[in-house]
Amino acid sequence: MFLERWEGGCPVVRGATGTWPLALPAVRMASSHATYAQGQAARLAACSEELMSEGELRVRVAAAGRELPWAPPVGDVEAYRAWYARTADIRAAAERADAELKSRGIDLAAEPKVTAVEWLDAHRDGQHTD
Repeated sequence: MFLERWEGGCPVVRGATGTWPLALPAVRMASSHATYAQGQAARLAACSEELMSEGELRVRVAAAGRELPWAPPVGDVEAYRAWYARTADIRAAAERADAELKSRGIDLAAEPKVTAVEWLDAHRDGQHTD
């Protein structure tokens, strides 16, 4: 993995299988996930939340949620501890991003949650009225 370029004060890294950050690999694609996690760690270390856009901050908060499917089964305590330690930086970045969003007057927890199906239905209804 190596630094490819800087965008907005944040590094964009290239691994053996592509440039990160891209979409999080599918659950259980361990080798791709490991490379993705290395790229994310580089970004987490280099970017200041105060300089990020609202969208970038929202992505950081969502990243912590995307790690949850990778958590090992509840009964596997050692694996869970390892996963929890490995995701500590991502969770900390999400907490900082959420705090920055709140300082800008944006509370993600208070926003209404819309499913993809609900959004698509509303979009289609809007197209019929145009």
